[in-house]
Amino acid sequence: MLLLALVVGLALASPTAPDRTVASKRALCRAMCQARIESLCGRLTTKEVNHCAQGVVLACARSDPATVCPEVEPACCPGATGPTGPRGPAGQPGAAGVPGAAGPSGPTGSPGTLGDTGPTGPTGPTGPMGVTGATGPTGSGTSVPVIPHTESHNFGRAAPGLLVAVTSLCPAGLQAVSGGIDTSVVNGNENDLMRIELLSTHATPNGAGWQGTSIVASRLSQSAELIYAVTAYCIP
Repeated sequence: MLLLALVVGLALASPTAPDRTVASKRALCRAMCQARIESLCGRLTTKEVNHCAQGVVLACARSDPATVCPEVEPACCPGATGPTGPRGPAGQPGAAGVPGAAGPSGPTGSPGTLGDTGPTGPTGPTGPMGVTGATGPTGSGTSVPVIPHTESHNFGRAAPGLLVAVTSLCPAGLQAVSGGIDTSVVNGNENDLMRIELLSTHATPNGAGWQGTSIVASRLSQSAELIYAVTAYCIP
């Protein structure tokens, strides 16, 4: 207020006071209106700020500086709402919540269709042996006659590698149920029998007789003769 009174006094004391007064008030207003300029012009570009500041100082110089640029800057009315900014990025997913309590059991569903039969399982272990059954009744004891039939051949002093085979056939209408072989050496020694090796003995394919087959492994002694006999045991 003292500075303002000084400016007014200088204006009244000089014939050229009005021009000097305006210039002095401008200097005064530049000092007094810094806060006002910052409030009104702070958000403008550099060129617009300068133009805005000059306007505030000029208004202050042509009017009451205390009214245009008060010591306490009055709160200005809020500006218009700006446009909505772009949507920000999505935030990080929050932590999983605590699982809720289990709900009540639903109603039992209807039975499904019957599935395919599965594969057969492995055979189980053999069970324990059962108890012995009761003895059956005694049979009638009907006897069956067994008729032996022998076929014998003399192969002389058989050479090594000779295949000896004799078949004994049952009489007509009979079947062979068993059989046997009798090998003997006459006019020889005790080693001659060991030179004969049995190959097979069995019934004929149709069961009508019995067959024996042997082989001479090594030559018999000088005067030995091989007698080879096959017997079939036949039944009706």
